[in-house]
Amino acid sequence: MAFGNMGKALEVDLTSGTMSEFEIDEATYRDYIGGAGLAARLLFDRGNLDAGPLDPDNLLIFATGPLTGIGFSGSSRLSVGARSPLTGIWGQASCGGNFGPELKRCGYDAVIFKGKAEAPVFLLLGNDSADLLPADDLWGMDTYEATDALKEAHLALGTVKEVYDETVTIGRVVRPSIEVGKMVKPGTEADLDVSKGPAPIKIVSYVGKPFTEAQTYYEAAGLVVVRASDEFSSKVEAGNVISSDPRSGSLAKGETITFTVSKGPEMIVVPSVNGLTEDAAKETLEKAGFKVKVEKRFFGETAWGTDPAGGQPAPKGSRITLILV
Repeated sequence: MAFGNMGKALEVDLTSGTMSEFEIDEATYRDYIGGAGLAARLLFDRGNLDAGPLDPDNLLIFATGPLTGIGFSGSSRLSVGARSPLTGIWGQASCGGNFGPELKRCGYDAVIFKGKAEAPVFLLLGNDSADLLPADDLWGMDTYEATDALKEAHLALGTVKEVYDETVTIGRVVRPSIEVGKMVKPGTEADLDVSKGPAPIKIVSYVGKPFTEAQTYYEAAGLVVVRASDEFSSKVEAGNVISSDPRSGSLAKGETITFTVSKGPEMIVVPSVNGLTEDAAKETLEKAGFKVKVEKRFFGETAWGTDPAGGQPAPKGSRITLILV
């Protein structure tokens, strides 16, 4: 709580059955201190000032002040404001009790009602939750009767199961087992599916396969694909994957997987060794990065050539045939 205020309010449109939060700036809190001042400012800013007192467009505002809920004597007050049916201008009342402090515990300094519901409804607020629920069975009850009925109508919590979901925030309910708005007996168990976020993406090996295939697969799955610097490889064809980071396991949607892609074998020009002795020729070829196979013809003492021939490119680490005559 910042300086005694929660920093936001809830607007409930009874006509559409929708709700939205909005933030209240610090200047408003400073200039219009208390529930009555805040309600008056919100009516002026967000209300239809041409609407009649009993029109659906006339806002009904429940608002708290900065001291509401601090536990000090007299600090539980709540103000209710609207355009008055008696005077046609500002009308305001206040009350004590638990309503104001509980409203703040739900995260709001004010609740604004506008519009007209097709059937009786009541607003149920909780920590980070707000629901409009049917109130047909409460219609006609007095305050005490309605309060008792609401307390008795609570559902019992059944099985809570964690499920993967792409859109619902972790820890929030994905779906209840009982349809919202359905009338059930008090104490009925409601099972809840609770989101544990998007399903992790399993790392599948694309080593030796084209990088384009790996990129298409993982981007479609929701990962960020990064191509590191390509490297030479005598075992993996050019354009194919040498390795990935991570190599196994799983990643969450939006995380990064990095691939190292082959440039193919490193090509080296075979040095000319014509006329060298066997030892000198082998040393020259091996220093250049080749393996050497000796093939002797006639006397087999002097280098006559190589296969591939000197001056031609060959993969680093490949075998060169040294021909001796």
